[in-house]
Amino acid sequence: MGLTKVEACYTVTCDGCGLDFEPGDYIPHYPSEGAAEDDVLGYGWIVWKGHWWGEDCAPACECEGSFREHDYGEGPCEADHDETCKCEGFKPREEAIG
Repeated sequence: MGLTKVEACYTVTCDGCGLDFEPGDYIPHYPSEGAAEDDVLGYGWIVWKGHWWGEDCAPACECEGSFREHDYGEGPCEADHDETCKCEGFKPREEAIG
């Protein structure tokens, strides 16, 4: 048979703003979560602990430091926003995780 019905595929939506990942004039469909992650990372998206954020929606920590100022979510705060910040790890504000 030349046509196969596919039961499951993946599309990507930003947890911050709710917009679909559209690298062009289409919404790509992926065969696996890993394939989707590989593609969106090439476009500046952030994938962290089951959360997906577009390049313009990088979440802030509860301490107000950015995701990138926390070694991309893996380390203590390195932000210049507050010299007394004792944040030991990235904790996204509740609105960032939907």
